[in-house]
Amino acid sequence: MDRWDADRIGNYTIEGYIGLSDGFEEYRGRHAQAGTPHVLRLLVAPELDAAKVIVRDANALRRLQHPNVMAVSDVVRAEWGDKQVVALVTDLLDGPALTELLAARPLRPSQLDELARGILRGAAAAHRRGRVHGRIDAEHVVLEIVDDELTPRVTGYGFATAASGDVRQDVFDLGVLFYTAVAGHPPFAGAGREAMSAAVQAGEYRPIDDVVGNMADRMSRTIEQALSPDPELTFSDAYAMLQSWESETPQPAMVPQTPKAKKVEPEPVSLPSMPPDPKKKRSLFPLKLLLPFAGVLTLMAVGVAYMLLFGEEEAVIPFTDIVDRPYQDFIIEENVRVSGRDGLRQREAWDKKLFQAVAEQAEAGAPTELYAALERRRSDYMADVTRLQRERMPIAFAAIPLVTGQRLEMDRLRPAWTDKELLASGAAVQITVAAYVAGYEPPEPEEPEEPEEPEEPGEGTDDEEAEPAPEPVDDSGAVRPAFERWSRYRDPSRHPDFIGENLTCPQSAGRERCGGLLYSDAQAFVPEVLAAHLLAVCYFAANDGSRPPFDTWRPYLDGYCEELDYPGR
Repeated sequence: MDRWDADRIGNYTIEGYIGLSDGFEEYRGRHAQAGTPHVLRLLVAPELDAAKVIVRDANALRRLQHPNVMAVSDVVRAEWGDKQVVALVTDLLDGPALTELLAARPLRPSQLDELARGILRGAAAAHRRGRVHGRIDAEHVVLEIVDDELTPRVTGYGFATAASGDVRQDVFDLGVLFYTAVAGHPPFAGAGREAMSAAVQAGEYRPIDDVVGNMADRMSRTIEQALSPDPELTFSDAYAMLQSWESETPQPAMVPQTPKAKKVEPEPVSLPSMPPDPKKKRSLFPLKLLLPFAGVLTLMAVGVAYMLLFGEEEAVIPFTDIVDRPYQDFIIEENVRVSGRDGLRQREAWDKKLFQAVAEQAEAGAPTELYAALERRRSDYMADVTRLQRERMPIAFAAIPLVTGQRLEMDRLRPAWTDKELLASGAAVQITVAAYVAGYEPPEPEEPEEPEEPEEPGEGTDDEEAEPAPEPVDDSGAVRPAFERWSRYRDPSRHPDFIGENLTCPQSAGRERCGGLLYSDAQAFVPEVLAAHLLAVCYFAANDGSRPPFDTWRPYLDGYCEELDYPGR
């Protein structure tokens, strides 16, 4: 296609041309209201019907959300002459591609171990969503620096699905990627399984253990099985490959072995290796000073990535960076759906105080009583989820009985959840939870004023004026009047912060307010319910993951849920 010649598409200002990638024309853009940087990947459709098909497929692709995948955050359609243009909007990742890192020297096995876990988790999430990449290589892995952390993210997902693409091709590509990353060269000349098979038969293929020393058996075993010339003997998908990568249990070799040759050690990296613990990351002592320059120079970006990858000090990933994905999926996305405020997807727009309170409660774990309630209420919980889905309400509300110990009363949810002003606030989920205990109580309709009767002669004096009656203030603690009072003097962009700004009591104190507009029991109830839901997600994904809707929660077991201690059935 010719280059886009307008300075704007939808809500995004075009700032520059990047190039052609995977069939898309890519541009740098910035959201006009939020000011956030993005990449716009443009496709041209010859007619409106074709554009609608692309938009439908692109919106399906938006559901692929994972910390190790560059996700589609928005889809925009626009007219361009007599044609239609569809733009897939993604984040602008600030970091080098893995190819730039490998151009200097190969990785040590322990360094690959850390990166491979993240790459496999991203690919596994895509496969579970029925998405196939088709070309996972070092160019499509970006090492993003977020909050002093290095995170590999797989880029370049398009419209290929498991029905139209080969999942095992992704597995094969991952095997090639991991082999090349530690060996410093591809496992064979050419491309594809045919070339691999020819290399094995000709005796030109050298197993990874013959090339690289000190590699854990589980890693070399996984690479060899992924590279099997026979697709029937390889892994079924990236999730199976991830399980093998993390498992110490030996499995039979899947690739014909050539005679053992003397091991050749790659040039050593004169830096400390990464720890094998996937829950640990490397800290970067001067990173905050260098971040303003990251992305200005490629060498600077690669240097920052190397420092973060090989740094000496260990730091645990902040729990808020782990829980943010399920929090967005179950709370933020529901608020976006009913408010139409796409900007809420940006973490900077979240109610930070409420998010922190929910994360702290989830990180602290659940008392034994909660998991006992989960098991005891299993059938009721599943029934509540079904009812909520039928009424298009957030399934996070199903956690309310876990906190109250009583059945879910839908009639206590509907008033706040159907209030158009509350839905538009961007905080409808948390406000509705608060209303469940605080009450809703819409404001009374204003009555028409009675006409004043003229004063009788002699009543009053010219220099006396009646004082206006004070405005009545609702002091019930109910949510609707409280929101009306609070929002009256605040810009609508602040409305998503309503609950957080009224979390003023350090702990539940009954009918105390502690300077807020909500009673303390309602203040404590909101983060407790939302945290209980995030804990329930892990419990049901682990114990009932084969049944809908819990089967869609299983991807969390590979990331967020790993940080929690929850019982099995």
